[in-house]
Amino acid sequence: MSLFSYRFVAAVFIVLALTFVASTASIVWEFRDTELIAILSSNSYLFVFFPTLGIVALAAFYIPAVVFTDIYLNHAPFGKLRLAFGTLVAIGLAMWFADDLNNTKLRAMWEASPAALEANAGRPTRCLDAGKVCVKPILPVIADLRAKSLERVRISPFIRDCSPDPLMEASSERTAERYCFVSGTKLDAAQCCRAKRAFAEEVYSLWVNPATRSQAAEFDRYLLPFKAFFIIVILLIGVLLITWKRTLRAHYGKHLIAMERGLQIGAAAMLFWPVMDYAYQQTSDVLYGPASQFPLRLSLVTVPWALLLTAYFADKVRIELARIVQLVGGAVSAVAVLRYQDISDWSSKLVGLGASEWNFAVLGALGVSMLVLLLRWLRKSLAGQEEALEAETDIRDDGTLPLT
Repeated sequence: MSLFSYRFVAAVFIVLALTFVASTASIVWEFRDTELIAILSSNSYLFVFFPTLGIVALAAFYIPAVVFTDIYLNHAPFGKLRLAFGTLVAIGLAMWFADDLNNTKLRAMWEASPAALEANAGRPTRCLDAGKVCVKPILPVIADLRAKSLERVRISPFIRDCSPDPLMEASSERTAERYCFVSGTKLDAAQCCRAKRAFAEEVYSLWVNPATRSQAAEFDRYLLPFKAFFIIVILLIGVLLITWKRTLRAHYGKHLIAMERGLQIGAAAMLFWPVMDYAYQQTSDVLYGPASQFPLRLSLVTVPWALLLTAYFADKVRIELARIVQLVGGAVSAVAVLRYQDISDWSSKLVGLGASEWNFAVLGALGVSMLVLLLRWLRKSLAGQEEALEAETDIRDDGTLPLT
């Protein structure tokens, strides 16, 4: 492979890794004295995943990305033009996705400045309708939700349906009085939903005012497109490499094992992202109310993508393992849809607002272990063991998948 391919991919991936670290560092620095653990744990899909397992995925996709780049530079018809055009399209999509994610009135606590949150915490509890429905300040709400999430596994019962079907009869669940975190008292569903709307408007009012907006929120406007670009690029690389199977076999034989192993480790690392994303979704549902019974987050696309890569790029000695991964992954996907709240509860407990600091320490250790294993495999695979390659690789020239 050309030296330019190595250097180009390395430069892009180093920039992405630096933005991942910078995004989390900005949060840690600005909120170091203001509910930092609650912010990081409730937004782990943004500020924990990317500087840990996101960097693991970058390292895992380095060789696949170099191979992908080299194919378009040296073997694909009009490859240079297609690579340049595809890169511009990926950048445009990343900016569009980031802008779309920012165009919402449901803002996170960290998007308000620590000074504004401290001032807000000093106000008395604000009550609506002659004191029946009250709304607590923002910081006490987050602290209370964090404390109670640590004590229990299931937080989903505190999600109240704020958009009932007007054609259906009222359920007993809507009239039942249950603890409402934003109020700090027991309310029925309609009352709690009113309190949630008032709470969401209060957080939004702090974000929309530049004087009370956090520096991290301003910083994130510029860094979020890099995260979106990372997701788009690795998804495209994984899928498009499948279409270049003959070229891979013909020109990149000694790199195939390194590429396969990288794709498998990268796919495994990326599966943590939707888990963390749905943990965040549950926190949002508790605080603001659910948008639907089963919210379709963009992160969910990584599940079938990971299963496809694991199946297609499984070498012969690991075919049975890959088959098991497929079956388990399919079962987990079905359970995630059918028992969405159960999965979200455990996601929040393990890697979300209800997770202890030790959970994230274990997650960091797992990331380091995956990185060490990856580097070990890369060193062995790039040592020129072409004889071992012929015995292990199973990318067929006839275009069929290895497991079919």
